Amino acid sequence: MSSSYVIFFQIFILIYSIVLHELGHAYMALFFGDETAKRMGRLTLVPWRHLELFGSFLLPLFLFFSGIGFLFAWAKPVPINLFYVKAPRLALFFVALAGPVVNVVLMGIFFVLWVVFKQSVFASLCVYGMYLNFVLALFNLLPIPPLDGSKLLLSFLPSSIQSVFYRYEMYGMVLLALLFFVGGLDWIFRVSHWFFSMHF
Repeated sequence: MSSSYVIFFQIFILIYSIVLHELGHAYMALFFGDETAKRMGRLTLVPWRHLELFGSFLLPLFLFFSGIGFLFAWAKPVPINLFYVKAPRLALFFVALAGPVVNVVLMGIFFVLWVVFKQSVFASLCVYGMYLNFVLALFNLLPIPPLDGSKLLLSFLPSSIQSVFYRYEMYGMVLLALLFFVGGLDWIFRVSHWFFSMHF
């Protein structure tokens, strides 16, 4: 398989891994009674409804041209309004958890595909799909807003702290961007590489 085809399929896997991650949040929110994501057209597989400028375009381009050899991205967070749910803390916890769980499920699917296509040219793409979704799950569990880990933590904290969190949540994206560019999140890739080099 030529390198151009490999890159194309990697981009396809990347886009739909982050889209399905956000769909996991959206459907879990709907399950708890919050239709905000549905009203905003986020219950769809159409990728551009979920993509955002930095995490979905600028970051992957930076990684591609930096020669790091691995494409990574994230999508726009799914809007959630806990006003519409009866058990806001429970909803916040499970809605936040749904995204990483989707990535773990995708890891399992790519593992099955890897077993089936182990002797073919698709094997490396299956490993990429597993590796990518492992990184996505690990990354999103970090307790930095607006990542899922911060929402999981927030579901156990008092309401007064929650209000402060939402007020300053926007600065979390700036922090994440800085951490990426200064190498502050390299440990995620090192841990993931170590795990996969031991098994694949």
